Amino acid sequence: MAVALTLSAAATTACSASGPSGLGFSCGLWAQLSPLAVGDHTLRIRGQAGDLGIAVDYLLHVPTPGPA
Repeated sequence: MAVALTLSAAATTACSASGPSGLGFSCGLWAQLSPLAVGDHTLRIRGQAGDLGIAVDYLLHVPTPGPA
């Protein structure tokens, strides 16, 4: 099921081809990660719905915190 959402962006971004706001639709799953340990991580996302599929790998680097 698609969920309607309103998109807002600065006029100079790729999201604003038709202006700074508009109506769009979204359908999907969202996830929130717990804070990651210092170091390198790979986040792999895979999905399939009928003929539509996605495979994305994000390489994440969490640096050592510096002085406050």
